Amino acid sequence: VYAPVRPDLSAVNTRRGDYVTAESEAAMSKPFITGCAVEHYKKLAHCKRAIVFCVSIRHAERVAQEFVAAGFKAAHIDGTMGDYMRVATLKAFEGCTVPILTTVDLCTEGLDVPGIEAAILLRPTMSVIVHVQQMGRAMRAAPGKDRAIIIDACGNVHRWGLPDESREWSLDGVEQAPKDSVPRVIVCQKCFACTSSMPCPRCGYENETRQRSIKQV
Repeated sequence: VYAPVRPDLSAVNTRRGDYVTAESEAAMSKPFITGCAVEHYKKLAHCKRAIVFCVSIRHAERVAQEFVAAGFKAAHIDGTMGDYMRVATLKAFEGCTVPILTTVDLCTEGLDVPGIEAAILLRPTMSVIVHVQQMGRAMRAAPGKDRAIIIDACGNVHRWGLPDESREWSLDGVEQAPKDSVPRVIVCQKCFACTSSMPCPRCGYENETRQRSIKQV
């Protein structure tokens, strides 16, 4: 899991347990966020089959355009498309003719493409279930696949932790976890890999710590 950017969502309100779509879209549509996602896909998962979770249909369309502008084959998929176009797009994605697929909620659960090698998170969520399902799209076992690459450009891992965290589930319908129970995630300052302890298990880098000096008066 890599977290190269953590957007500021302090001005985004919540409604019915999750971020307001219009406000979240505005926060996540900033060029540097999309550019960061494209850059790190190129660096970490170049030409691998990747699914990109976006905030809205318009956001998904724009993100697909940014990947195309960067020289990649990408397409978006949403529930308003006709059956033929939707099936054709999924087949092109499954066959890796179009290796990058941007979407909103259509593929969060139930998508049967075990060969997905990377998940790019551009949709912040207050739901741990949505967070785990999004990462899970890339975590299916498949022949020739030895790892899943998660690129979090929306801060979800800071809210809900890494995919291998131990979680307690209940039938009470309460997803909002107390702040003190959210697992601590450390992001490597060199390669942006997420870990629970340093040095970084991916590159061996030890984050610099800022020393505080006490002024005596």
